[in-house]
Amino acid sequence: MIRAAFTPSLITGDPFVDGQHRHLISKINALLDAKDADTALKTLDFLIAYTGYHFAMEEQIMEENQYPQLAAHKEVHAQLVEDVKKLRDLLQAEGPTENFMNQINNKVTDWLYNHIKGDDQAFAEYKNIRQGAQCGMDNML
Repeated sequence: MIRAAFTPSLITGDPFVDGQHRHLISKINALLDAKDADTALKTLDFLIAYTGYHFAMEEQIMEENQYPQLAAHKEVHAQLVEDVKKLRDLLQAEGPTENFMNQINNKVTDWLYNHIKGDDQAFAEYKNIRQGAQCGMDNML
């Protein structure tokens, strides 16, 4: 089974967000390592709860920074939540089968990588530019 890894290409530059991304990846790996349905279900439930917490924190930071793409970002988050709920139903129906684990890799791990490298890094760039502009304005005053 392919394991997820937090690589330098996933760094957003925000230590708080990067730490949460590392934690999400470690939990995905714990799910991929689960050998029985009970362990897999508990791990997936934790992952669902932690993802909700992470998304709320990320969206709050975006709101505080008046990110113009916040609504679209929230929609992307909501879609993953729905996909993971369907995976939970699949896990309950068949257990941690190879099919389920492949779905985790295809729908969660790949999604997370693409989301961080695209949406999250775009926000990080926006935030850095915005903060740089604010610092420049402060120096002019």
